[in-house]
Amino acid sequence: MKTHTPLGALTVLLALLSASSARAQSDALGSVVNGPLDVQTPTGDANLQGAAFAWGFYWVTGAGGGNSIYQLTPGGALVTTYGACPATTTDGHYDLAVDVAGDRLYATSGDKLCVYTYSPSLQLISCTQIIVTLIAQQGALALDPATGHFYTAFGPGPITEFTINPVVIVNSFPSNGKNWRGLGWDSINSRLWGFAEDGAGPNNLVEFHEIDPTTGALTGTSFTGSTGLAAPNFAGGCEILVDPANPCFLSIVGLHHSTPSSLVTYDLAVPSQVANSYCTAKTNSQGCVPAIGFSGCSSASAGSGFVVDGTNLINNKSCLLFYGVSGQAALPFQGGTLCVKAPVRRTPGTNTLGNPPPNDCSGAPTIDMNLFAVGGLGGTPLAALTIPGTLVDCQWWGRDPGFPAPNNTQLTDALEFVVGP
Repeated sequence: MKTHTPLGALTVLLALLSASSARAQSDALGSVVNGPLDVQTPTGDANLQGAAFAWGFYWVTGAGGGNSIYQLTPGGALVTTYGACPATTTDGHYDLAVDVAGDRLYATSGDKLCVYTYSPSLQLISCTQIIVTLIAQQGALALDPATGHFYTAFGPGPITEFTINPVVIVNSFPSNGKNWRGLGWDSINSRLWGFAEDGAGPNNLVEFHEIDPTTGALTGTSFTGSTGLAAPNFAGGCEILVDPANPCFLSIVGLHHSTPSSLVTYDLAVPSQVANSYCTAKTNSQGCVPAIGFSGCSSASAGSGFVVDGTNLINNKSCLLFYGVSGQAALPFQGGTLCVKAPVRRTPGTNTLGNPPPNDCSGAPTIDMNLFAVGGLGGTPLAALTIPGTLVDCQWWGRDPGFPAPNNTQLTDALEFVVGP
């Protein structure tokens, strides 16, 4: 079995797949995806601190006009201002962490963690719980949604790992010398990222660093935040997200204390979704082992850009892609293995292409599954292909005249992916 390089889509579901992945080499770490987005003018708050993006909105905390959480559109328009939980200190919430699937927004304040519940129908939040964390002073905050473990740090102090049900301090890592203002969680690589203000120069004070959550040590992967903002340019809260402007890769949004205070979103160059091959291909009559692969980014809404391909197939033969949404299989089938669990659906027929005759293993069929999902290639695609979070399994099937019927077919291994937003 071979594992393919991951691609982009829905962050929360990735942790549930428990799949490993490698850092992409094609994207630019630290390049600006969005911003600067002025959030000081619409909120009227000159003391903004925490930042997050979830459920289609930015969420920013402030203490300039009473402790508040501000809900803003992706364009920076103010939607609603919420009063912070009663236990919030006079400094307001330092940072935010999001559990999108659980409809929870968490905010640090002194030794307490305030829990806000999001209502999808009302698109509003409300304070529902105040938890005493046993940590004297929290600041930056991140959540690993797969384990329920939180990480917090206040300035140059230690990074503390803890749980809230029950409240337990799991680890406390010594200071790594950085002045942390924000933390975020990378669910692909199971790494922390920190937003610190330890750079040099009057408007170049902000740095992003990757952190090993098992030791609290810096991994050496880092970049400097935007220098295009007016001095002083200090760090605030941060959060890792899948930005619609960069859906194939994880991004990190950071709050810059500048004039005005602004949100800037940066590329982390980490593919935001994992697709893995599985199952066993059928060796064809030319002695080759066909293989499935992909390029691009699965999306329920893009309409194109996610190509599932095959290699090492016999050239110039009719073929199609089996697919389903019921899971994996490994069943004897036409002298090989059917890897897609019933009910099995088929894409419209295509051709393996490749070199002119005679037969060889140059066949390389392709199909854009985003285009197919929206009806652009004909056939009757399952509606589930346009629903973010759908788990899809697929496998190439084609003719192979070198085998006697009914086994005169060729089969690749299979690919499993999650439909992204």
